[in-house]
Amino acid sequence: MVRAVSGAISVAILGVTIAGVIIGVVGKFLGRSEDMPLWVAILCGVGGALGGWFFYGAISGDDVQESAWLGWLVANVVAALVLPDHGLG
Repeated sequence: MVRAVSGAISVAILGVTIAGVIIGVVGKFLGRSEDMPLWVAILCGVGGALGGWFFYGAISGDDVQESAWLGWLVANVVAALVLPDHGLG
């Protein structure tokens, strides 16, 4: 049982990381600033997505499997807000 939950969390973290990379790349090419390197945009996207995913898990206390769509939504919104050209940065 513990191993199955651990595997599900590992897959979720991998998925959120991939989503962060995609958000970073899209944000880089849709952003207003051309002097931001691509690796910075990807790092911001991944950091924001992982941070948002962990933040949602800490605040809600929900299991990853019960409300995965809401965790993904929060992770993607936070990742978009962390990008320097579009949000809080």
